[in-house]
Amino acid sequence: MQEINNNKKYLLIPFLELKQKELIEKKDKIEMGKSTFTSMDIIQMEYTKGEYKRRLQQLSAVEDMMQGNG
Repeated sequence: MQEINNNKKYLLIPFLELKQKELIEKKDKIEMGKSTFTSMDIIQMEYTKGEYKRRLQQLSAVEDMMQGNG
């Protein structure tokens, strides 16, 4: 019987780590107010801000070409 209890304990560890991660992410979301960004999203956004602007310019250039304005 003791062995079964030990196995349950090991099975719970990944589950608890997952729950902890979810709670941390929820906390991040709450701290951001009503927006649903997590801190990882924000780091990613900061990193890709320049890339995003560049792609937006490319996209508008492509749209101009498709509409015959370019």
